[in-house]
Amino acid sequence: MPRRALNRTPADRLLACLCLSLGLGLGCAGTSVSVEVERPALIPADTFPFVFIATDHDRDAVLVAQDVVLGLTTSSDSQARRVTIDELDSIRFPEASVIVELSLALRELSRPRSMTTRPCVPGECDDPNVDRFVAAALRGVGSVKVFLVQRDGTRELAQEAQVNAYDEGRDYESMRARVVGELSDRVYDLFVTRREEHRVRLYPVSTLPEVGQAIALAAQGEWISARRLLEPLRREARSLGPPSRARYLYALGVIRRFANREAEVSEARLAAAERALRAAIQLDPRQRYADALEELLLHREHLRNLAAQEDARAHNFGIAAPREEIPVPDGYAPVQPSELAPAEPEGETAPASQPK
Repeated sequence: MPRRALNRTPADRLLACLCLSLGLGLGCAGTSVSVEVERPALIPADTFPFVFIATDHDRDAVLVAQDVVLGLTTSSDSQARRVTIDELDSIRFPEASVIVELSLALRELSRPRSMTTRPCVPGECDDPNVDRFVAAALRGVGSVKVFLVQRDGTRELAQEAQVNAYDEGRDYESMRARVVGELSDRVYDLFVTRREEHRVRLYPVSTLPEVGQAIALAAQGEWISARRLLEPLRREARSLGPPSRARYLYALGVIRRFANREAEVSEARLAAAERALRAAIQLDPRQRYADALEELLLHREHLRNLAAQEDARAHNFGIAAPREEIPVPDGYAPVQPSELAPAEPEGETAPASQPK
């Protein structure tokens, strides 16, 4: 969504000056509220029961692959193992397998740098003393390709990703250790579903004290109780001026977004939050309202991706699950294969083969 420029009226500028001089007395700074949000893995390899991390024989790529294998095996039900790219053609992959090809490239660089060794005193010199030198640098690139293994053993490219790391001004081994360490962390982050702290700032409305009470509840994590306070105020808020009504709608939209029970994904709740934020923007197109709407739309996309990943995980692990044996009805005993061979008639023997 394109961002709108702030529309600042003289009253807005006056209020901003008052906020600077009086601090929190007018509620200008608002209240910062923290909430945890879940972000899906960019590469959801843990939705597959069998994960093969393939590298060449480069020592740094092997180290990064081992970190990914360790992370997947300890944080998920997937069976992950590292293999070499040369081995892929000889492996008989089980159903519901995925291959992750990982490669690293390190490149030495030279960067011109300068450093002022003596500042210039006005009236004594025209230019400061500057030392110019060339700094050694190292850039690292980690490339990841994800292949789905089809039933006939062929591989289909499904996803690609790349991460970067950089260091300079050290000896080569020190830079290599740092760059490879950063690449390892960033590659691993591609495979991880993360819970991150997200902070939002909410603002009270002087003529609706319940808004401040709802914000206090949200700050304590009581988002559902906060929503129960705000929802009945919609009719009363219609009589407010545009800036105040927009502030109320902004708080209502943000609180609707997070007023969910554990593990609940409600499209209706997010749609209601979106309507409130869009209404706030129509009344008073401030940047923070547009930012909140943009974050909400991204949050909705993340929730849909998380749900899709859960469905894929259930499907893929269901394919790989061992099939149940057919139960034997009562009264039937298991039959050995030897018991199914045809019996020879009594008194008869099989004719011996005649030599030619």
